[in-house]
Amino acid sequence: MRSGLHCLRVILLPGLLAGLVGLGITGATAADGWPTKPILIVVGNPAGGPADTIARLVTGGMAKTLGQPFIVEARPGGGTGGTIAMNAVFSAAPDGYTIGLGTSGPLGAGPALVKLPWDPPKDFTAISQISEGTFLLGVSTSLGVDTVQELIAKVRVNPGRYNYGSDGIGSSTHLGFELFKIRAGGLDVVHIPYKGSSEKNASMLAGEIHLFLNSPSKVVDGMIADGKIKAVAVTSPRRLADLPNVPTMEEAGLPGVDARSWFGLVAPKGLPADIVERLNQAAVAALQQPEVIAGLKTLGQNAHPGTPAELTQLMTDANRQWREVVEKANIKVDN
Repeated sequence: MRSGLHCLRVILLPGLLAGLVGLGITGATAADGWPTKPILIVVGNPAGGPADTIARLVTGGMAKTLGQPFIVEARPGGGTGGTIAMNAVFSAAPDGYTIGLGTSGPLGAGPALVKLPWDPPKDFTAISQISEGTFLLGVSTSLGVDTVQELIAKVRVNPGRYNYGSDGIGSSTHLGFELFKIRAGGLDVVHIPYKGSSEKNASMLAGEIHLFLNSPSKVVDGMIADGKIKAVAVTSPRRLADLPNVPTMEEAGLPGVDARSWFGLVAPKGLPADIVERLNQAAVAALQQPEVIAGLKTLGQNAHPGTPAELTQLMTDANRQWREVVEKANIKVDN
């Protein structure tokens, strides 16, 4: 009898084990064995540009943690700085082998500007914010103003006389300046859209434009040092360490002007949580590496690791803010 019971127990245990496997109770996860091949990261800007450089910096660090290389693929175009790239991520399989470097353009302002087949954040899986940068409000010294309030007063008594330059219609610098105008109670300033910051900076140097928003850079720093422009405020909640005497917009008496550029990693919707966790851990580790921090800083960005939930909230807040700006400023972009 004892022998029979023993045999019965031996027969039952394999069946029980099979049942546990079917229920996923054995500890096996989707990330077991992942990654077994290179990971594709899609970037929405041309090869060799800032976004491409950021992708290579960060994924180079992530590869050290994950043990697999990343393939950086540029898919520029589609408006708002990368909608074609985000289309590719949106359409990819949620297996952890395709991710995207999203920006404040398509993932923040995009849904308010153009018709898209996806809606962030709900149609993507957030992994981690990568970095963020602020903008300077630059004023030509020919205006003779030193503060935001002086600038507002001067523009208000000279409607239509002054202009501002942006990196193009729907760009972060365009939306950010329109946000500034709205928070100032409405300002009559002529918008001159350029084909990027280089063209805009050249016009600023030539004295052709009076006002602009721009990321801190060697060119902008040089214009400040040469007395071509004066930085009257930054559009982030905190002052910049490199420009400690330049106040934030709130300190300058104009709260609610929070315009920042940012980058974040996203994946297709439905990526298993354990793969998300491993990608997040790899990104956070990479953003603590001195060479990555230094490389981002040269591009006007500060390393800013975070949780998937924080990136999701960032996209949600950005969508809401820029939708308000686009509607109030009646901004139209070719789809």
